[in-house]
Amino acid sequence: MKIGVMGLGNICQKAYLPIMNNMRADIDWHFYSRQEEKLKALQQQFGWQNVTTDFDQFLSSGIEAIFIHTPTATHSELIKQFLTAGIHVFVDKPVSEEFDDVQELHDLAAEKNLVLMTGFNRRYAPLNTELKKVADKRLIIAQKNRMQPKTDVKFEVFDMMIHMVDTTLYLLDEPIEEASYEVVATEDGRLRRAMILFKTENTTAITSTNMEAGAHTETVEIQGLTGTYTVSNLSELVKNERGTVQIEGFGDWENTLAKRGFKQAIDLFVDVLKTQDKRVVELAEQSLVTHYYVNKLYQSYLEN
Repeated sequence: MKIGVMGLGNICQKAYLPIMNNMRADIDWHFYSRQEEKLKALQQQFGWQNVTTDFDQFLSSGIEAIFIHTPTATHSELIKQFLTAGIHVFVDKPVSEEFDDVQELHDLAAEKNLVLMTGFNRRYAPLNTELKKVADKRLIIAQKNRMQPKTDVKFEVFDMMIHMVDTTLYLLDEPIEEASYEVVATEDGRLRRAMILFKTENTTAITSTNMEAGAHTETVEIQGLTGTYTVSNLSELVKNERGTVQIEGFGDWENTLAKRGFKQAIDLFVDVLKTQDKRVVELAEQSLVTHYYVNKLYQSYLEN
């Protein structure tokens, strides 16, 4: 398979390129960047064969799929261009900060029978998949916290909090019956904290981001009839079942990118390209629902 990669910045270099470079026996990778010096340096570092600074050449190179790791503002136009050319797309979250664009692009992918997958790596992280297995969930608390307000509400909820919203939706086992929203911001519009409260028939789920937490943390906790289960920073799972505590983690040699779900997300995308099974529809639905609720959160802020 020929697969392209564009947007060779920090996230791509840390989270994706190490995995991609280990897949060269199966994938013919093609890399594009407007920054010639960066491209040449990466080519020399990793021994890449197919690199270009010519976008038209890249688009017409015969790639069957593309990984897009460019800034969010560029996503909509690029996704549309590749889908129109018949090329499957994997894109970093969010697809767009405008829900109408997200809907339009997923509709276009469905119309052309193409995969459009959003890189929500946390739903593929091994310890979160363990949480998914917990039966009879009653309360879910998913939090991603930082030390101080930094940027505006729209960027923070679409860039950071969206991961926790997606994780929460993944963990829920029943249809959502009700959702309520809260956003607290500084006078100049920077996010202080935000929360979505989801309710199903049997489960309450709280998804939150606190930019004034005094620490950088990410935790997901499930409280159910069998016990309480907490994942911290995607690396440790504490099971407390009726007073018996068990701690699970990873060995020293476990790949960090596998711990965080990046490897599994890439593998899933490639596998779906090969099989074109019903997971194509599932991936689209998951992405749309997550973007829908993040958009509702942001709209509640604008209205209030």
